[in-house]
Amino acid sequence: MREGRRDTTRAFATRAFALYRSSILICITALIAAFSMLLTCSRAAAQDGGWELPAGRIVHSAAVSADGQAAVVGSREGIVYRLDGAGKELWRYDAKGTVLGLGISQDGKRVIAASEGRKAIFLDEAGKLLWEKEYDFSLIAAAIAGDGNLMGLVPRKSREVWLLDAAGNDVWKVEYDSAPVSIAISADGQCVAIGTRDAYVQLYDKAGTLLWKQQLDGPVFSLAMSADGAFIAAGDESKKAYLLKGQIDAGAKSSIVWTYKTDASVQAVAITGDGSVVAVGSRDKNVYLFDATGKLTSKYATGGSVPAVALSADGTTLIAGSEDGKAYGFSVKQSVAGYAASQQRGTVLAIVIPLAMLVVIAGSVLFLRLNPAGQRFWDKRGAGLRRLAREIWRARISYLLIFPTIALLFIFNYYPAFSGLFHSFTDWKPGVSEEWVGLKNFEAVFNNEFLRSGIVNAIVLIVTGYIKVLTVPLLVAELLFHMRSTRMQYWLRSLFIFPIVVPGVAIILIWRNIFDPNIGLLNNFLALLGLMHMQQPQAWLGDPNTAIWSIVFIGFPFVGAFALLLYYGGLISIPVELFDAAKVDGAGGLRRFINLDLPLLMGQIKLLLILGFIGGMQEFSLVFLTTEGGPYNATYTPALELYYQAMRFSNFGVASAIGTVLFVVILGGTILNLRMRSAAEYQA
Repeated sequence: MREGRRDTTRAFATRAFALYRSSILICITALIAAFSMLLTCSRAAAQDGGWELPAGRIVHSAAVSADGQAAVVGSREGIVYRLDGAGKELWRYDAKGTVLGLGISQDGKRVIAASEGRKAIFLDEAGKLLWEKEYDFSLIAAAIAGDGNLMGLVPRKSREVWLLDAAGNDVWKVEYDSAPVSIAISADGQCVAIGTRDAYVQLYDKAGTLLWKQQLDGPVFSLAMSADGAFIAAGDESKKAYLLKGQIDAGAKSSIVWTYKTDASVQAVAITGDGSVVAVGSRDKNVYLFDATGKLTSKYATGGSVPAVALSADGTTLIAGSEDGKAYGFSVKQSVAGYAASQQRGTVLAIVIPLAMLVVIAGSVLFLRLNPAGQRFWDKRGAGLRRLAREIWRARISYLLIFPTIALLFIFNYYPAFSGLFHSFTDWKPGVSEEWVGLKNFEAVFNNEFLRSGIVNAIVLIVTGYIKVLTVPLLVAELLFHMRSTRMQYWLRSLFIFPIVVPGVAIILIWRNIFDPNIGLLNNFLALLGLMHMQQPQAWLGDPNTAIWSIVFIGFPFVGAFALLLYYGGLISIPVELFDAAKVDGAGGLRRFINLDLPLLMGQIKLLLILGFIGGMQEFSLVFLTTEGGPYNATYTPALELYYQAMRFSNFGVASAIGTVLFVVILGGTILNLRMRSAAEYQA
């Protein structure tokens, strides 16, 4: 009877194990399929019909005709490119200055370009110059009516906006309380919208009469208007995109239809003729597409922040200009379809992956509980885990109390370290964008001349730091230790330790005043001795030949309290019997120091060497508070270059790479130092 039950149980276990293996194969297949789907939708908008055009370093402006068959883009190099519907270049025009604003008529036969070279340029469809006007200010934005008979220009650092006719004559000017930064004109030329730095969108009629104004949350750097002026798309520096609806008849007023917050400030907006589609270009390197209700219908990633977008009036074609130097064009319909497909794939992934994990877990439980091999594995390998779990449970109060400390340690120590290691391989702008660039940052690090100078200076600081820490503090510790009067020993020891309570910043600032060429104590003392003429004082920190050595001299007479205490503690821990034995052997003071004290202090010396190496490679505050790395690059250090790359130049990826290199160097030096053991080192 029992044998029959065992056979039944064994057969059931065998079937369960077979089921488990089948489920694992199914899960692996499902996961491979899911990740394949994920890879295929990495750029959902890149569908057939899309194109890319290299156009210099940065594409600052773009415009497209009503049917999407003609487009223009403007580059940082001052070139206006004329393209057909497939992105093929037809002609180019040199505007002699960065093209910050572009407009094209609905039929594509007229182009207005606003140049940073203070010129407004009006071209025909063949690239022929119709007229050119020069102004006193750089031009930062331009717009044109659908028929090409009305144009608007926005100058930099001015409170005016200029409206021109097709011949380049002034139609009207408006002066504002705050500087205008963007402009849009309706296709019929009956409405003009102005965006200002004080966060207002203002709508005017063709005669220059104010119809309404709407306040947003930040400076309005981009505007676009539907064909009849009923809808206005706007983007501001507060990382928001808006769709406004306004009336243009008697009693005109406006309202905000929807608002969308992006991950970075909005640089450009575009809208279709009927206001049904809105495109948004952001500093986060993405182009967003929205419908009339504010629903996100597509998201397209470019290679850089997006200062220019343009939508055809019929909603078929989108042009985007990026800081990566490319103009991107693609079909709106295909982009929306691709984005929808990617969202569906994401939903499938969100379902498939958890289900696969549940199946794997359930199969593992069945294997361990019902299969004889699984039971043996659990009994043999799981004993240690079960014992560990029981011990943790018995000491749960202790673990609970120590958990906050461990959590804070990981959050504020380990997480930043691993984050820096990861971001050293990325082009990282915190809160804005993050792009994997491989070893590009490390290439920039090894080609950085300031960092090379910093390494030389770091070596100087390390070597001189070793000299300072191995001489004066050790000598003072020996003198204190061998004093016969315990009272005098106590007071002198305290006297040397008291300066440790003075903030290090205060000491550095005092020394900076000592080195001052005009009122500094050092120059005046040398003048008193007749060694210097104050009519030509020495700029100790301002001379490339003396700056680094002046920094080395800071802290004279170099009685470091930490090193002194470390040496003194090592001396008092030496057994008295050794001193008595040395005295019996007739060893004098110098011989005892060389043959007894010094070998038995090797542990303390090794620690100070390690800390001195780490401190020298990481030196920052001393240089930053005295010379800031100058004059020229005479006192640069690696840590100072790391700070400048991150805080002054916003190159957080390069800064992380410098930190990673410093970590590797410091770790290698520390390990090498630890492996150097002395045979005479005292072992407690």
